[in-house]
Amino acid sequence: MSHPYSDDSWAPLREAVPSFAAQWASTIAQSSYDPTMGYANAIDFAVHMLALMQSGKHPDEQERFFAALERSLAAGSENVREFLTIAFLEHFASEAEYRPIDFRAIQRQFAGPATRRAWLAALAWTHPELTWSDEHGLQRLRPLSPVVGRFSGVRGKPVENGYLLEGVLERGEVEPGQILRFPLNSGTHMRFPIGAVAKPTDATPFTQVTLVHVNERSAELYQNVFLDLKHERMGFDVAVFETD
Repeated sequence: MSHPYSDDSWAPLREAVPSFAAQWASTIAQSSYDPTMGYANAIDFAVHMLALMQSGKHPDEQERFFAALERSLAAGSENVREFLTIAFLEHFASEAEYRPIDFRAIQRQFAGPATRRAWLAALAWTHPELTWSDEHGLQRLRPLSPVVGRFSGVRGKPVENGYLLEGVLERGEVEPGQILRFPLNSGTHMRFPIGAVAKPTDATPFTQVTLVHVNERSAELYQNVFLDLKHERMGFDVAVFETD
């Protein structure tokens, strides 16, 4: 019995796309190739399919790919369905807006209801702030709160019950009770509530913003998010506080 996340799980999809054959042959010829690393091995194929959709090349292969995906989703085990949803549909949803590819153009190629169900599950993960419309594509469930400023984080450190972020207020205002908001994509934003603000002084040229913890995972989250400040600035919208 093959591993549920092995390359056997998506062999029918590869077989439907001959234009990927040479690249796949190169992959499996490498000494480091591991057929049980399905998620990692499928990335190049997902990128290949996005390139075909963006360029419009090989429409016959695109049709066969989505037909194979539908059959695999409809007949596969729960583990196989999960693998195909994450490896392909979540990847398509995450990358399409940056190419850009109209999400509706992807949806129009679906060969049946199993792919549509998996697509909606993928979008709920990649774009949780949005909902899907066959006619209009991704739609925002509710408006984002108004932006009142722009803040560029330069450095930071943990403090008691929060995280002290130092940076430059590039425009507008920043005050306690507002949030710093950072987009991961059009349908996912990180939000950091502001507990205190200290303006620049002779001692420091930076505005200091204290971000408060909202749950037991906040300290670890802040450390991970702001780790890259050691290498480059991080820009945020300053926005009105958002309630659930």
